[in-house]
Amino acid sequence: MDIMDIFDRFDYSLSHLAFIRKKKGISQQELGDFLGVSQSTISSWENGGYSDLDLKIIKKLVDYFSVPSWFF
Repeated sequence: MDIMDIFDRFDYSLSHLAFIRKKKGISQQELGDFLGVSQSTISSWENGGYSDLDLKIIKKLVDYFSVPSWFF
């Protein structure tokens, strides 16, 4: 299954980050540990609080989840 197959089944009630994280079976804590941020920061991002989501973090997310940057 490629990213477009996943995107076609996207649950629009979730943020893109929450969607891909849950699809990959990763907890907010695990993702936060990888990115060097807290679980509460991941939760904030998933709920629309993107103010401190910078390009370095987006690059890490793209690499981690193997998705194009536009996904986020």
